[in-house]
Amino acid sequence: MHAQFAVLATWEELVTAWQPPGDDKLHAQVAALVESHPTLTDEGYLAYLRNYGGALVVRRDAFVLSLYGFSHDIGMHLVDGPGEPVFEDCFVFCDLVVPGQVRARVDDTQVVDTVAVGFGFAAASSKQPGVYRSVAGGPMAWYCATFLDWLDRVIESDGQVDR
Repeated sequence: MHAQFAVLATWEELVTAWQPPGDDKLHAQVAALVESHPTLTDEGYLAYLRNYGGALVVRRDAFVLSLYGFSHDIGMHLVDGPGEPVFEDCFVFCDLVVPGQVRARVDDTQVVDTVAVGFGFAAASSKQPGVYRSVAGGPMAWYCATFLDWLDRVIESDGQVDR
């Protein structure tokens, strides 16, 4: 699964996994996370966390993907973070900064308009199971069925998941 994030690395400079695959500490942290959020059942996502613990992808065009995990350096720590990772009855697992229009400035520099996009899993029985998306702080709306579906969409769209 981390090989799919390697595709993202070809976009640009940095992909970071914070622990070696299969680290016992990660297994314990995932167990604590599931205990505190029992609706978190997407096996693809849980397997990713057990093996890698999170990821950060940064491109020169202003694209940033922070897949939350067990490091304070890449986004919110899912177990020891500053607050609950739940927004609008969704367990938020990732945020992205998606580049939009590039505008030239008078001094020959460029300004890139960006859009913030957040993703989360349904965390309430009243929501349809799956992955939800919030664009530019808007409401969480159903996006796809699983973490692996989400990952495929991110890669296939070259990160343009705000459309």
